[in-house]
Amino acid sequence: TEKNNGGDTGVRPTVTYSGVQQVSDRHGNFLVAFGATTPDDKAVPVLLKRETVDANTDGFLDGVKLTFSENLVDSTLEVADWSVAGYTAPSITSGTSNDNIITLDLTPKTVSDTGAQPLITYEQVGASNVTDAHGNLLSSSAVAATDKALPQLMSLVTEDRDEDGQLDGMLMTFSEAILDSSLVSGDVAVSDGYSFTLDTDGGANDDKIRVVLTE
Repeated sequence: TEKNNGGDTGVRPTVTYSGVQQVSDRHGNFLVAFGATTPDDKAVPVLLKRETVDANTDGFLDGVKLTFSENLVDSTLEVADWSVAGYTAPSITSGTSNDNIITLDLTPKTVSDTGAQPLITYEQVGASNVTDAHGNLLSSSAVAATDKALPQLMSLVTEDRDEDGQLDGMLMTFSEAILDSSLVSGDVAVSDGYSFTLDTDGGANDDKIRVVLTE
């Protein structure tokens, strides 16, 4: 039975045979009992998660967090083996030495992009290829990242759309499209005694929400 613990290809569980059931070959020769025996690790590491990161919460992706099924040897990591579609990945951050998590550091774009899910490709093209502690090679892959970067408020501007000298709204622009059905007016407060409603600004599930003020 597989263990659902987020990956365990580096585990080497021992096996013991007591001989009680008397396993035999087809000629009736019984298998010799053996004590706790540790297997050789021949299971390859597997890339389990590819998650976008906006570490400084400024609305621009700056990394992709990769989680593997076991610890890797950091000295086998090379930027040349990795690509992130539409982005420049100038370096790799390992964090804890020889663990199962690394981050591909991205050069942020000039346009907010926390909703992006770029294709993450690994190919064995560099001078060294990613391995676990026992030399098992990570297989090549190309899979889109999971969106784990939080949406951020990028701008908030006041409006007097009818130009009567009275504020009638404020437009919020976010770093990615917002799900309209998740809007709750009780989550928003406006100072200075204004009453208001929330409006989707005519675009379903886009990156803009209008705070409509009562004049």
